[in-house]
Amino acid sequence: MSRPTDLAPPPPPAWERRAILVLLGLFLVLGTNHIIHGAYQGQDYSMHVGSVSRLLAHPHEWFTQDFTNRPLIYWIALDVMALTGDWATQELTAALFVLFNAAALALFYDCSRRCIASPALRVAALALLATLPVTQITAVVFAADAMAPPFFALLCWSLLRWTEVSVPRAIFGYAALVGAALALGNFAKFTFIGLPVVVLFLALVLRRWQRVSARHLLALLILGITAPFAVGGWLHHRATNQFKNTADWHAFDWRGTGEMTWRSLLGWRTTDTRIFAAPIYWERVELAGRVVMPMLEANAYSYPALLHLATFTDVLNFGPGGVHRSHLPRPAPQQAAACWSVRTGLCFTLAAAAAFVVFWWRFIRAALFPHRAPAPSTAWVLWSVPALAWQLAIMVPLPFVHHAYDWGYWLPRLVLPSLWCFGWGLFVLLDEILRPHRRLAFAVFTPTLLQAALHLRSTWF
Repeated sequence: MSRPTDLAPPPPPAWERRAILVLLGLFLVLGTNHIIHGAYQGQDYSMHVGSVSRLLAHPHEWFTQDFTNRPLIYWIALDVMALTGDWATQELTAALFVLFNAAALALFYDCSRRCIASPALRVAALALLATLPVTQITAVVFAADAMAPPFFALLCWSLLRWTEVSVPRAIFGYAALVGAALALGNFAKFTFIGLPVVVLFLALVLRRWQRVSARHLLALLILGITAPFAVGGWLHHRATNQFKNTADWHAFDWRGTGEMTWRSLLGWRTTDTRIFAAPIYWERVELAGRVVMPMLEANAYSYPALLHLATFTDVLNFGPGGVHRSHLPRPAPQQAAACWSVRTGLCFTLAAAAAFVVFWWRFIRAALFPHRAPAPSTAWVLWSVPALAWQLAIMVPLPFVHHAYDWGYWLPRLVLPSLWCFGWGLFVLLDEILRPHRRLAFAVFTPTLLQAALHLRSTWF
């Protein structure tokens, strides 16, 4: 198989550069507004603030609660505290999270220039993903999820650049950057621990397709796979030692808990239509003479429905004032926009799912028969394979973990890097379909901007 054709993209037109700067600037404005309204005080806020204080008092005890809760966000908060003298520590830390996530979006956009030829579709993709309610809120909440997209984006971008260069110094440099993204990611989210294996798989596939040289493979094996794998193993060993005399926080039953069945995980339920009313996580209703919270009830909704709802709305309702006001109903204008966001957003969810199926059909066919089948673009491969691994790492344990619903293990903040990648993949496929008819790209561009406007209206306070 020949070298990829999606290298060295031409410079974007001036209007696209301006549009990208406006969108990234808008993302920063949205983040600032959310911080002003206290949205950074999200899930487990008291626990996270307490963890900062505990780490300050006991700097050698890096982990809180259990081995999955990593220390990076607390170190960032402590650095901010040292610089400001404890003034507005969480607010300024959240502002850094927003900046890091803006950089992550910029890296994904740069990757998209390798596999999306239409400027209109590249701008539309960034507009959709940057304004998603799950993106906006996850990027500001003082929690580990805020730092997962930046390192994931750096990983994908570095891998792509690693495939594009041929000078030995650049090859080893980008391989080292891959390793840095994975190693530092381990300090942010436990989910990064298995990604070196995924990167090895990617490297072998790209070598099989003759898209990288033996030198590329050697550099990545040493710097981008072995080194971060060792860091992840060492960090996990340190964490398990700290909690060796402590009961596990996350409880599993490998026979199945019954709280989220496989039908709920992979299928749909008749009650799923309730999501089009854009309920919040804390909604209370009276059923059979008792008050219940449907979002927290076992098998009340399917996982796909909840994932869609919480992607296209601020389902935890942190926007109006953080966790302290999250139980209050949304104001009517924001609620109406949220309802429409869920309804019209279904078109994007279904289209992204279809693009995912198309990609994986092509990927498996090309992996098995590299000389008989054209492979997907390198950028799409380097997004989708790690994205699927990340998604499965969170999704597959759901039928076996206790409190799958009421502790919010289904929330898309846990799989935001995957959602970004699946979203970009949709626009890659649309670009391919519309390539012979370039002007039709604006038939996608306009409704995407309208969808983004719904996101903004539903989350702006």
